[in-house]
Amino acid sequence: MNKIKFICSLTFILFIYSCDTLKISGSKSNISDLAVKWNYSKKVNPIYIPEIDSVFNEIINQFNNENHSFKIHKRKANESDYLSFNFNKGKFKTNAGVTLGYFVCGIGLATPILVLSASNGSSVFFFYYFPYDKLEMSMRLSPSLSDKKDKAIMSTMESGVLFSSKTRRISRITSKTYSTIYNVLLDLDEQNASKK
Repeated sequence: MNKIKFICSLTFILFIYSCDTLKISGSKSNISDLAVKWNYSKKVNPIYIPEIDSVFNEIINQFNNENHSFKIHKRKANESDYLSFNFNKGKFKTNAGVTLGYFVCGIGLATPILVLSASNGSSVFFFYYFPYDKLEMSMRLSPSLSDKKDKAIMSTMESGVLFSSKTRRISRITSKTYSTIYNVLLDLDEQNASKK
């Protein structure tokens, strides 16, 4: 019985893992150079753009200075083998949104105390609002590198805004973005290295 549970669990984990990774087509030969491109939709708060550009430049430098099965560079217009990152949405709470978060959270969490002190132990309710910053990104291999049925993989980076400076909030989002992108590249590197 334990063997069956183990096999079912392993199958489920492999299924979930296989759904969330980019896969280089089995018919594609070994890659030596991979272009990377990134785009921003109009729904991305402009505060993120220079920070994300900086993240990509850092990743390109770091990845190329390490020992990997391929090198990466910023995509030129005519290159057909590339990895694309599309930033679809990026919200960054304003000072008014942060203030509202403190206010609503304070009222919502104080309500149970007020209700309990004013009543004889009847039902208590509370509410809260924790505002957050959010950046959504989709990743996809170019048609020349992937199977035609491959879909884009979505990733969301979030960070709470309460008790954090603007600089720290941006830093948390960019750190999560860096980790996500770098891990995708490492996964592709592993796939590519196994083809040698």
